[in-house]
Amino acid sequence: MTAPESRLLERHLHTLAGQRLLLVNPPADELPTRLRAEGCDLRIFHQDLNAARQLEQRGLAVEYGPWLAPAEAPQRVLLWQMKARAWHALLLDMLQAELPEGTPLWLVGEKRSGIQSSLKPLKKRLGQAEVLDKARHCTLIASRLQAAPSRLEDHLQSQQTEVAGETLRWQSLPGVFAHGRLDAGSRFLLEHLPRPVEGQVLDYGAGVGLLSLYLQQRFQPQRLVLLEPDALALACARRNLPQAHALAGTRLADAPNGLDWIISNPPFHQRQAQSVDVALALIEQAPAHLRAGGRLLLVANRFLPYHSPLSAAFQQVDIVAENPQYRVYLAQ
Repeated sequence: MTAPESRLLERHLHTLAGQRLLLVNPPADELPTRLRAEGCDLRIFHQDLNAARQLEQRGLAVEYGPWLAPAEAPQRVLLWQMKARAWHALLLDMLQAELPEGTPLWLVGEKRSGIQSSLKPLKKRLGQAEVLDKARHCTLIASRLQAAPSRLEDHLQSQQTEVAGETLRWQSLPGVFAHGRLDAGSRFLLEHLPRPVEGQVLDYGAGVGLLSLYLQQRFQPQRLVLLEPDALALACARRNLPQAHALAGTRLADAPNGLDWIISNPPFHQRQAQSVDVALALIEQAPAHLRAGGRLLLVANRFLPYHSPLSAAFQQVDIVAENPQYRVYLAQ
């Protein structure tokens, strides 16, 4: 399925044909393949391992990471608008720091991503910006980069909170889930841990590592493994828990077997669409990755349909705690 922004860009294939392009965080659809068919020399940079792997399955080379590495300058950059403004600002800082002055920039996004309010800030930042096209509730804006020094480390923010008897101190980056705070679901989970979480522990969809940071301070498990597909969040997790094993991964196959615990606050959004696929795959695959007697502990919004799949995958499923918004499941 082709994203609306990509359909808008397809109206400009004649302009892009044969160019050396840098695509930043594109959706995993047919557009890059269409661009390659038009003779474009593509460099694709992505901060989301899920999307990166989907694009690789289409035969495309993708660079995955939190920050763009030096390489041959593109003739044009295609940047997809991020709804989180601070994340979007980080991406622009990255491009201005790593690419030559005057590099043409096309910014594209859906109305719900905030693209319509991006024209004036972009013009203020870069000195020029104009709307090239509009269609399918999307807008395409053209500008040129102005060089400005910046590093990923410049965007790190230090945070602190109290939860369930522990003081957590961590660093976070714009664009990560629950940037700068402990989200309510994770807090509810930590406040209702059913027993000590020890042994070999996997934090699935770890984000910046706050669940693991709590477990490390409270229980000192034998081994902590963090699995996270977001490159920005993973960079934070590695800073926040340097002694843990923080891995880039999108599925349990990316993690070790023989686990005593899998703990998770699984995501249920992909870009801006709601999806329970990640959590359902976790539930289905978890028993094969756990030792005998191992446990899956997860928190989820009450309305999400996880009890039946948990009961199908595990011998025993308990609701440890619940409130009007969240439910904590313990499966073993």
